[in-house]
Order: sequence, then C-alpha cells, then structure tokens
Amino acid sequence: VPTPAPAPSATNMTRSTTTSNTATKSNNNDENDKNNNKKKQESQRYGNTLPALVVASARGMPSVVQFLLDRNPRLRNEYGTSRFRLFKNSRKSISGTYTPLEFATGMMEAEMEYGASKRELKALEQCIRLLREEGKKEEEGAA
Repeated sequence: VPTPAPAPSATNMTRSTTTSNTATKSNNNDENDKNNNKKKQESQRYGNTLPALVVASARGMPSVVQFLLDRNPRLRNEYGTSRFRLFKNSRKSISGTYTPLEFATGMMEAEMEYGASKRELKALEQCIRLLREEGKKEEEGAA
C-alpha cells in the first residue's frame, strides 16, 4: 500500500516548515500523521481502485468531471492514490493520496513550472473550476 504524501507542490511535492519549538513540531507531526491516516483509510475504503473523478481531474477531462459530479457530487471528497506523469515533461510526475481537486491543482502547478501556458492548461483549469463550484454548492447546502 503506497504511503500517503502531503498535498502536491509544484517544486518537490512535499512541504516542510521549520520551527524552533519542538513541541510545535511534535504537534504538527501528530496532525500530519492523523491527516495521512485519514487519507490512507479513505483510499483503502475502495480497495485498490482509483476513483474515476481523480483520473478525470488529473488528466484534464472536464466533460467527464462534469458527468461524474452530476451523478454523485460527493465523489469530489474521495481520496485516490496514484501517480500522474506531466504532459510537458513526461520524466516528471506527481504522486500521492489526494482528492480530485488536490490532484488537479497539483498537476496545474507542476505543468506551469515546466513551461505549460495557460492556453495549454485550459481543460485542467475547467476541471478545477467545476470541482470548486461543486464544493461551494456543498458548503451552501450545509449552511
């Protein structure tokens, strides 16, 4: 079972912060462990399957994303563990356990880092917009 990673970052896919207070470090590590465990549990809930919305979001397929969200809006909160190669530089990839929105934004940042233009990322941008809009609807419905 792959180990969950922190949220994707365009540079190295990990984020780190340094503090001088060891208690703060310990608390942050505990919080990160809890988040990673939650992601791992969510990912394992579906066995070794990868949610279709994760794939469609990371690959920039807005019509598929729209279809899946129309069928079941709660899919946007599911975690998937995978690795996706970049289009601009196929030697590079992002990997980890993330939600569809996290994968899509991670791909967008990484592609831009390797020289992709906004025009080239139009489909990925549409996927991100659709996922964010669905999140707003969900928040409004909960309020």
